[in-house]
Amino acid sequence: ADDAPLREFLSGLAADEAQHYRLAEADLRALGGCPSAEPPASVQAFAAAWAALPPAHAAAWTGALVALEGVAAHLGAAALPALSRLGLGKGQARFVLLHLEADATHGALCRGHALRLGEQHPELLLQGARAAAAAWVGMHRCLAP
Repeated sequence: ADDAPLREFLSGLAADEAQHYRLAEADLRALGGCPSAEPPASVQAFAAAWAALPPAHAAAWTGALVALEGVAAHLGAAALPALSRLGLGKGQARFVLLHLEADATHGALCRGHALRLGEQHPELLLQGARAAAAAWVGMHRCLAP
């Protein structure tokens, strides 16, 4: 990103997110599962959608991050009671619990950058948000019957 504050934020966010998959693996093991050798097709599709965002357009990436890092703000209140009803404690839901907490901060920071960048490129911001939302829903759709 040519935008120094956004570049700094994205670098920090990437560092924060880099090892989160390890939490998901640990949760899966705590539930008696074993991570597959290859990512599931739904995760591969999500990664492809993420990679398809135009690299030169910081507004598209920011829009995508607003959608992805904003999920906790909309689902957080329902997620904790749902995890409890499922009998999942901290040892089986570290990935979700961490994201419920961290994404509140990340989401607010993303929205701040989006407000600033959206004035110049609202169509790119929306393009990124729509693509990320569709990919996120698609990745989780396989979990529901």
